Amino acid sequence: MADQFYVLGKPENRDKQAVETVTGQMVCADDAFPGQKLFAAELGSPYAHCRVLSIDYNKALALPGIEAVCDHTDAPLGWQEEKFYVGDPVCAVAATSMNTALRALELIDIEYEERPAVIDPDEAMQSGAPLVGLWPESNTSVRTTLDRGDMDAGWNQSPVQIESESGWSNTFSINPIEGGNVTAWWNGGDLYAWVSTQNPHSEHRGLADAFQLSHNKVHVYSHGNGGGFGGGRAAAQRVPAMLAQ
Repeated sequence: MADQFYVLGKPENRDKQAVETVTGQMVCADDAFPGQKLFAAELGSPYAHCRVLSIDYNKALALPGIEAVCDHTDAPLGWQEEKFYVGDPVCAVAATSMNTALRALELIDIEYEERPAVIDPDEAMQSGAPLVGLWPESNTSVRTTLDRGDMDAGWNQSPVQIESESGWSNTFSINPIEGGNVTAWWNGGDLYAWVSTQNPHSEHRGLADAFQLSHNKVHVYSHGNGGGFGGGRAAAQRVPAMLAQ
C-alpha cells in the first residue's frame, strides 16, 4: 500500500520548515536584530486588584543604559491606572541589555491603592462581588442554560443515573513554538514590527489603530511561528513600539 502514496513518505515532499523548527534553525521574531537593538521588560502589578497612584522613574532613569520608559499615561499602550490581576502590566522600560532592563524595574518606585479582590470563581459570579474589570456590571460574560429534548423522560429511561457538578481546573501551560515577543522600530512615520504571531493581519490592525496610523504606514513581519494556542499578548505588541518611538 505504501507504493500508492504520492505525497506522504516521499523525500522530495519533506516539510523543510518542520526540520528547521525541530533543529533550532527557524528564524523567529526574537532573532530580528535591526541595528542597535534595545531590550524591553515589563513590571506587573503585585496585587490582584489595585489602582496606580504614582510612578517615580528617577532612580531607574539614572541607571546607565536605560533609554525609555512608558506606562498607562502613554495612550497607545491601552493600559489603565486600575489593575485587575497579579502581573497586570504597570510600566515598561527599554535598555541596552535585558539585565539592565530588569535591574531598572527594581528601582522604580510605585504607590498603589490596594482594592478588594475576588479569587474564587464561584464567588466572582455572585451579585455584589468586586468587578474584575472586563465588563461594567458583572464578572460573567455568558450565562447559558441548554435543555434539549424531554429531560424528565430521559432520566426515567436511563438505567444508570450519575449526577455531578463540574468544578474548576488548574491552569495549564501552552506550548507555542516560541514565546510571545515583538521587535519594533520606526523609520520616519512608518512603524515596522516583527511579531511572533499566527495572525499578522490582526496585529497589523491593532498597531494601526493604537497609533492612529494609516494601514500603509504599518509593516508587520511574521515568519514560521505557528500557533499561539491562547498565548496572546493583548496590548503587549504596542509596548516595544511605544518604547521605540
